[in-house]
Amino acid sequence: TGHIDLLRIENNKIWVWDYKPRAEKEKYAATQTFLYASMLSKRTNIPINNFGCGYFDENSAFIFDPTKAKF
Repeated sequence: TGHIDLLRIENNKIWVWDYKPRAEKEKYAATQTFLYASMLSKRTNIPINNFGCGYFDENSAFIFDPTKAKF
């Protein structure tokens, strides 16, 4: 089970953020965050290109464009 930890609107994009302990070593955080954004996009009818994704911990943050994600 999982949930979105933070939603933020910045520069006309909806940013979906997920907290991950030891984010630097995470293997699946980008996939999980992408799926959150994708589900939100479908549920709200907001195009996926209006979203940004990221995951973070106390020391690092990683961002990506969900339209360019390759899994």
